[in-house]
Amino acid sequence: MRMLAAPVKGDPAVTSGESGAVGMGVISAIMTDDAYSGLREQLDLGCDSKVLLFSTEGDTDPVRYRKVVWDGAYATE
Repeated sequence: MRMLAAPVKGDPAVTSGESGAVGMGVISAIMTDDAYSGLREQLDLGCDSKVLLFSTEGDTDPVRYRKVVWDGAYATE
């Protein structure tokens, strides 16, 4: 959700709830975690790949969305 809300320069921001953002989380894990290097190679994904994701959920729970995106709830570091 945070990556979609604050994308890299040039990409549009997307407001997405948890289930809508799961695709971005999966792609992020595949691209950054060495445990998935084999899958990354099988899918032929690289830094120049383009991936289309669908998010069918907005911030259906605005309070939780704010806690996650603004307040850093569930941070991994």
